[in-house]
Amino acid sequence: MKKIISTILAILLLSLPCWGALEFNGSDQDVEVADSAALSGLGAATWSFWFKTTTNFSDYEGFLSKRWFGVAFEWVIGVMSNGKIYVQLDSSAGVGNIYRDRHSTKTDATLADGNWHHVACTTDGTGNINNLHIYIDGILDDGVTATNGTWVSISDTNAKVRIGAQYSAAYFIAATISDARIYKVEMGAAEVATIYSSHGNDNIVGSAGWWRMDEKPAGQTAGAGDVVDLSGNGNTGDGTNTPVYAAEPVTIIKPIQGD
Repeated sequence: MKKIISTILAILLLSLPCWGALEFNGSDQDVEVADSAALSGLGAATWSFWFKTTTNFSDYEGFLSKRWFGVAFEWVIGVMSNGKIYVQLDSSAGVGNIYRDRHSTKTDATLADGNWHHVACTTDGTGNINNLHIYIDGILDDGVTATNGTWVSISDTNAKVRIGAQYSAAYFIAATISDARIYKVEMGAAEVATIYSSHGNDNIVGSAGWWRMDEKPAGQTAGAGDVVDLSGNGNTGDGTNTPVYAAEPVTIIKPIQGD
């Protein structure tokens, strides 16, 4: 009986809501994560995050990106000026427009509605546009494609990962973002659906980077070294221009270990 009571109490404590999101103003706020071995040289990959907003998107705002140099991207997941989510794999260094690019079908009308939406993008690493996918709220939504050349993932010590922007000083997003992850594997539809339906409680491990953004209570701001990487790879994020922690309950349930 004592063991049962202890287990119940542990589950209740671990499932209490906590703060689990950051609000970005769309003007100058993002989270910057320095490049590392874990985040470099992606082949097959999966990017996953939650967001909500009531602001219509414009001018290629970014949710997650990794800058190569100049204003070129190793990869970026954002929204286009028409409000559609897109994923781009780029090896152009700003010259020649060598990329793989896929756009969703959904636009502002269904995404900027103030509700939480989950986005996952996957690739097998070959550069084949047919194997680059977008899932919105657990449903495959590949939409439109544009292609020119092949993707070559670049390792560059200046290639920061950014949450909330495409690259420094441009294309920031006005949205609340939670539970951002990067995996070095191409997930299938079933795994993406599991992440979506579990709302962060899927216990799918093996990420190269994982930022819940739940380090502080609502109303406090994220600064240098505040955004913790839960993957174990040490990819700590620096909040720039103080994005604000949001009062968004995220239920964290962890398995009970031992007796």
